[in-house]
Amino acid sequence: MPRNKPTFLAREGLASRLASDVIERIAREEISPGERLPTEAEIATQYGVSRTVVREAISRLRADGVVTARPGAGTFVTPTGWSRSFRIDPSGGPAETPFAHVLELRMAFEVEAARLAAERRQEADLDEMRHCLSIMAADMAGTEEGIDADVRFHRSIALATRNPLYSDFFDFINPHIRREIRQAREKTARLSQSKAAGLWLQAQGEHVAILAAIEAANPTKAAAAARIHIRNTVKRLRHGETAPA
Repeated sequence: MPRNKPTFLAREGLASRLASDVIERIAREEISPGERLPTEAEIATQYGVSRTVVREAISRLRADGVVTARPGAGTFVTPTGWSRSFRIDPSGGPAETPFAHVLELRMAFEVEAARLAAERRQEADLDEMRHCLSIMAADMAGTEEGIDADVRFHRSIALATRNPLYSDFFDFINPHIRREIRQAREKTARLSQSKAAGLWLQAQGEHVAILAAIEAANPTKAAAAARIHIRNTVKRLRHGETAPA
């Protein structure tokens, strides 16, 4: 990947645009199959974006089979260069995937993930979930740290399934979940203080219920808690109300 020719990226859909640019460079043979990509820090500097944006873009490319991570070595372009796989457009344009569609997909995926996590979780998984919830509990204002913790909480459930395909799929839809959470928190912050606090407490309580069921190793309750959380998120969005997802 050329390092002396920064590419301008509009603020809207940064991760998607970055991922698309990498694919275009592969197609133009500017990046070869098997070539190692620069580090997160190098890419962030080149494109003028945060490392969070770079991680989202790399997660998308990894889920699409464009790149693969080699522990201790870096991220490499796969031998085939890229794959024409299932995609959800997060570009932010007129065809942007509606939140309701993403939430319906999460309903099918995360409910079962919670059930499996309750059966297979280890103490390290629970520690990560508790840590994420502690950060979220102190972040009603919706800072980037709180958004990261919210995403990490849901990802830790996918990891706790002990099925690598669940975490891989989560990484694929991660940009859409993050977009949903960020916009939800921004909109909640614009509500009256009392209403925003009520919605935040409701959503936070739903996260706590999911963790409690997973801690109790109760698959039925874990699945039910995940279903309630996503169903309530859909209701809040439909009524023009938002809260952490």
